[in-house]
Amino acid sequence: MRKRHLPVQQEELNLRIQRNVSYKMLLEDEPIVDVADNAYAFADKTYAQLPQRAQIECRKGCSFCCHIGVSCSAPEAIRIAEQICGFDPARQAAIRQRLVEREEQTRGRTKEDQFSSQVPCAFLDDTGACSIHDVRPLQCRAWNSLDRGTCEAAFNARDPAAATKIHGPARKLLNAIEVGMALGVEDAGLDGRGVRLMSAVRALLEDDTLGERWAAARRLPDEILEPTATATQGKYGTIEENDALLAEVFGR
Repeated sequence: MRKRHLPVQQEELNLRIQRNVSYKMLLEDEPIVDVADNAYAFADKTYAQLPQRAQIECRKGCSFCCHIGVSCSAPEAIRIAEQICGFDPARQAAIRQRLVEREEQTRGRTKEDQFSSQVPCAFLDDTGACSIHDVRPLQCRAWNSLDRGTCEAAFNARDPAAATKIHGPARKLLNAIEVGMALGVEDAGLDGRGVRLMSAVRALLEDDTLGERWAAARRLPDEILEPTATATQGKYGTIEENDALLAEVFGR
């Protein structure tokens, strides 16, 4: 059914749509990895409709931004671990080894410290390409450069605060999808806090019951949590209020 009017900005609408879908998928006991895949599909569809998309200069092997720490949701980490388990043994072993090495290099450091030290993401392969690109986190999908030169300059200066020319609408709209998924997870009674990407995936690869235990215990282990992770619910009300607003928007 077509929208009659838009009482909220597109950014908030994306958040509320993803919250609704993630919650209902978990309520119906759909696989956790499908929740992540659904958010990725929504993000890709949103990205395809963005203005200035043709001006984005990100290309395979351009990995300047892949040296800053990334956090993600539990469904995303579980999806990434599943993807890696489908790789051939040699490729899996290489990623597992890089995860161990990067954990040692980044333990106790902030995301910014990782960038300043030029520690690459464990999922970059020997060519500088992302080995999990199809299932990369929403935070990575949201970072799109309109000027590769500014990214290179920031990297060479080892300055995570240096000005870079990022596609603002992409970042806002895709970050909203990430928050919406976290809210949907919380609405379903699970822990929606963010986790450190490399720590969480390493833990999942070392213990394939971790995802099931998260779903059963409804709480993430402290050792993989993003230090700044917080609950996100309050500002956007209850799931019932969320659904009522979407019904108003879409005339249902």
